[in-house]
Amino acid sequence: MRSATERLMIAALAVLLTGCASVPTTGPVAHHTPQAVSVDGGVRVDPLPPSEGASPLLIVEGFLHAMSTYQPDYAVARQYLTDQASKEWHPEDGVQVYADGVPLTDAGSSVRLLAQPVGRVDAKGIYSAADAKSDPIRQDFALVKNSQGQWRISKPPTGLLLSRYLFSTGFADVDLHFLDATGSVLVPDSRFFASGDQAIRAAVEAELAGPSDWLKPAVQPIDTAGVSVVSLDLDRTGLVKITLGGRASSLNAAQRQRLLAELAFTLASFTQVAGLTVTTESGTWMDPAGRAVVTSASYSQLSPDNSGSSGVLFAVEGDDHKVRQIRNVTDASQSLEVVNGLTNPGALTVNAAATELAAVSTDGRVLEVSRIGETKARQLRVGSGLLRPDYGRNGELWSAAAASIRQLKVYRADAEVAVDTSAVPNLPVVAMRLSPDGVRLALALKVGKSTQVGLATIVRQGETFRLGSWRPLTLTTTGTASGAATDIGWTNATGLAVLVTGDTGGSSVLKTTEDADTVTDLGPGDAGPLVQLAVAPGRSTLARSAEGNVYRYDGEFAWPMTMSAVTSLVYSG
Repeated sequence: MRSATERLMIAALAVLLTGCASVPTTGPVAHHTPQAVSVDGGVRVDPLPPSEGASPLLIVEGFLHAMSTYQPDYAVARQYLTDQASKEWHPEDGVQVYADGVPLTDAGSSVRLLAQPVGRVDAKGIYSAADAKSDPIRQDFALVKNSQGQWRISKPPTGLLLSRYLFSTGFADVDLHFLDATGSVLVPDSRFFASGDQAIRAAVEAELAGPSDWLKPAVQPIDTAGVSVVSLDLDRTGLVKITLGGRASSLNAAQRQRLLAELAFTLASFTQVAGLTVTTESGTWMDPAGRAVVTSASYSQLSPDNSGSSGVLFAVEGDDHKVRQIRNVTDASQSLEVVNGLTNPGALTVNAAATELAAVSTDGRVLEVSRIGETKARQLRVGSGLLRPDYGRNGELWSAAAASIRQLKVYRADAEVAVDTSAVPNLPVVAMRLSPDGVRLALALKVGKSTQVGLATIVRQGETFRLGSWRPLTLTTTGTASGAATDIGWTNATGLAVLVTGDTGGSSVLKTTEDADTVTDLGPGDAGPLVQLAVAPGRSTLARSAEGNVYRYDGEFAWPMTMSAVTSLVYSG
């Protein structure tokens, strides 16, 4: 039986479940108001040091919760360690995330944690989801008594060790941004930092450190080697005042504008940030309009969600395969027939300007393109098993065939452009979608009787393309539907919707992120086999059944039917 002191300690520790955590252990923000809103809007609770006479189990519980609350250098968490263990422990090395609901094993001085890993955050804040084959986390905290006769941990984990819940409440997903190879769009690069204002400085420093190894070949990082953050202040109005030192003054005008744009979009991830200024020893940097206070609106044309598309919905309907523009997704009668020259349109796509259609014939053998308003189509490709094509941000048309990713083709102004797919596994393709920024390609590949969903970067090499390294996504988590992926789409610059169908025929739409740190089952589950998604930033998520019924997402597991007799549907762009 625990003492009254221990019971009081446990009650206090339970409150810490809403705390915050961080990989960075130094560099606090100079803060001028206690009322500022943190990233997650939660209430910060200071971690508690170990109580005198606490049992080994309580020491480990206290340490786990102290790790979940950010402190400079994790000073309170270190109080649970022996002096030698504290010297050797480096919380900045990353985060191991394990499944919720796992109890500690208490065997006197040997307190252990055996848990299934969920994911890991490295020292740069990059999250990697664990797969089903990952070895379990085995942590023996090896408690010993110190010179005062108090139990302390002699073997802490590498970095931080957090349950999924504590990670989700204590860490914020922040999108860094880097300009693409064409200089026309910013590309997000997801990182995780501890919730709270100290994450702002961590994000700025990460921006200066450059993109992840996975994204780097597809963007144009600025050479910021030697550029440092001298100070960073967040005032009561939400203005972040950044002072840069080192080589910052040597950056030319174009580099300054690029870095301002990248920082503006990166700090837009924080709800407490209203704008920013950047100052070096040579003065304050100005946005293109000559303003010192910079926001993402200063560079709106570079937004990764701004593909230039109005997100107009088009559908192929009826036995005669008429293409129609759907003006109101909740009232299919408000539609307009689209004049075009497509011969027998099946899987349809529309460019961002909604001026051109491309479709694979109903038998999957011919890819045609037609300008809207014209009655003659141009034939681009003949083959078998051709899948729904997709227009890129810059107007290129991407066409995949079911047989293999090696049959991927890209067309620019109707001419085929070479694309190197050797970095992606040579597997059959189920579905393919380009991200709104046009720099990442989402693929569902067929692996035996199952599927693998993943991402590849699109690297531009002069007039040709190369798919960068393949990054598979782990989508199977507790509480979500399992099955084979049948379609995929981008809900925004970093969000994905994946249509999965189980062995019994039931289908569900999974909502996830580009690194699969969260996976949510949206349903519907009972609408029968679904075969196609239509998604776009800021637009209703739609799913089509094999019978041609279209369902609109209206909340988790709420999917009212909104159209029928549809053989294909797509948003422009």
